[in-house]
Amino acid sequence: PIAMAEEKVTITFAFWDTNQEPGMKAIAEAYMAEHPNVTVETQVTPWSEYWTKLEAAAQGGALPDVFWMHSNQFFKYVSAGMLLDLTDLNLDYTPYPEGITALYHYEDKQWAVPKDYDTIALAYNNCSTRPVSPIPTTPGPGTPCGKTPKS
Repeated sequence: PIAMAEEKVTITFAFWDTNQEPGMKAIAEAYMAEHPNVTVETQVTPWSEYWTKLEAAAQGGALPDVFWMHSNQFFKYVSAGMLLDLTDLNLDYTPYPEGITALYHYEDKQWAVPKDYDTIALAYNNCSTRPVSPIPTTPGPGTPCGKTPKS
């Protein structure tokens, strides 16, 4: 089920490219304008620290709610059950080349949304309980919150 949050909620959105920070903040601002009860807190971390910080957050059960995912890191997080299954959202992937969306397809399910025509995608924390549309509020199977992803 998809929940429309009525109470005030804050979601965290993490990414690694300071050059894209203005664009990511603009997207967050547009989302907040459409959903006035939602605050999107952007968190930019340099690439050299991003994956260490993300893994530490995963180990501590504190992954960001939405975060950039690279195809070379995807399997570690999806196989540990840390990503939200997006399959039932019936999102429109037609604007993206099939090869890009396929990078984030695993066990017949879609686990991330391309952020553009690159190999970077948006992944969603499986353990987040923040009811914000269009993110489902029920965690996926296994929910290993706080479990360390395997390399």
